[in-house]
Formats: sequence, C-alpha cells, structure tokens
Amino acid sequence: MNAHPHRLAAIALIAAVIFSARAAEPPVTYLTPETFKPAIGQTLTLRVNSGTPQRTDVAPWPEDQLRYFFVRGGGMQHNRPTLQASERDRNAAEFPISHPGASVIALEPKPAVVQMSGEELKSFLLRNVAGAERDARVAALNEKATVRVRRIESATALVRAPEAAGEQAGPSSIAMSKLGLRVELRSMIDPTVSPAGSDWAVRAYIDGSSKSNVQVQATSLADGKTQTALTDRSGAARFHFGVGGSWRVEFHQAQPLENDSQADWVLYSGTLTFEVPTKGAGNDA
Repeated sequence: MNAHPHRLAAIALIAAVIFSARAAEPPVTYLTPETFKPAIGQTLTLRVNSGTPQRTDVAPWPEDQLRYFFVRGGGMQHNRPTLQASERDRNAAEFPISHPGASVIALEPKPAVVQMSGEELKSFLLRNVAGAERDARVAALNEKATVRVRRIESATALVRAPEAAGEQAGPSSIAMSKLGLRVELRSMIDPTVSPAGSDWAVRAYIDGSSKSNVQVQATSLADGKTQTALTDRSGAARFHFGVGGSWRVEFHQAQPLENDSQADWVLYSGTLTFEVPTKGAGNDA
C-alpha cells in the first residue's frame, strides 16, 4: 500500500525539524596540502578545511585572520606573520618546497570570540573532550543561553619531498620537533615513514606545557574510522595505523573563564594532518 502524499510530506517536515534542531558544533580547522609528497621545487597549494574529521568544507584562505604561519624544513624555518591567498584561487595559498625530506607547515589563527548556544558547546564537549572535569562543566552549562567562546586554534601538516640523491628516507627530527604554538600536537614518531601497520604516538601541548588526561582523536580518511586515546602523564597518546593514506589528528580542551569581559569560555583546538605510506617507508608508497 502506498503512503498518502500528505502523510509523506508530514514525515519529511518532522525529519527536517529534528535535523535543524540538532546542535551545530563549532567547526574545526585542518590544514590540507594538495599533496603530502611534493616534488622539490614544487609550489605547493595549501587549503584550509573546516568541519569535522569525516566531513569538511573548503574555507576561504584566512590571510587576514592569521597570527602566525611558518614552514620548517631543510634545516631552516620560514616565518611569516601571514600568507596571502593565491591570486588564482582565494580559497588557497601557495608556498614553494625547496628542500628534500620532511617539512612541517603550521598556521595559527588570531584568537577570536564566537557566540554559540550552550547546547552547541555541550554537544562539542561531549564528543571531543573526556574526563570527570568535563562532566561537571557540561552539567553547569545552560543549553538555552548564548555563550561567548574564545577560540584558540592551530593547524599543522607534515609533508615529505623526495630525499637527496643517495639518501635513504628515514625518521626526520623536523617531523618530530616541538613548534611552540599555543596549542599543539607534536608527533613523537615520524608518520611520513611509518607504514600501515605501525604504531604511532603524539603529544598534546597547550601554551607550551604537555597536557595529561586529554582526549586525542585520529581519523583515517581512507576508511573513515576514528581512534580515540587519552594522553598519559607525559601528555602522549598512542595509536595504530591500520591503513595508509591521509589522517587527521586533533585534540580539544575547554574551560570556563572568570573575570573576562569578552568571553565566558576558552576552547583550544589543535590539529595535525599527514599521509601514512601504504607500503614501505619514504616515497615509494
């Protein structure tokens, strides 16, 4: 028996209302190079993706919102207060890769205060933050109130160009170096030469200090699966690369503010993107 058209319309309307009533969580920023294996001398196109690990949209390149941009590699670090958007594509920027081996590309947006509902913040915290302290803070949130949240973010990507002639690809100290960002994920093992099947560790920092008992998420874009781990007393979290391809790793920490005239909460978000070789190490994958 076919459903009555009016009944179908009513069901669709109810579904739309339920969907629109869901809390829209604050988007997370991911730095996405056009390739994680650039050629030496290649002008690498960079984009910012905004959303969740599994679903993002390309955002305009934040040239006016950047506090800090740098590329570290080849024994050098190129620092810039900002990086202009490409004239060909305002949703992208470009940077030349002039040296072999691993490079770290990092950006830090200027802190910004955004408004969201208590329900939106609660939904984000329940998905991305762990621990009894979170539960107490979530319980105190008024879901219907408007909350002013100061976003402090960083986004980092690891890329690897071919090695110099005669050199073998191996773990890079650059890929594992501490960057000094306000919120940071530091790789403890170079993932660019850690093939599928390898174990990996990352350390979480806020304002230079490692953070224990925070939730870190690692998502494979190849199969869409997310692993979650809590950092230990040293701030390290451990994962297993079940598959090769692109990965997005992130952590978040939030706390209410007192005696701040501009914001009620602060939300820290750090992300790291890279590509895991599907076989062997180096650029032969």
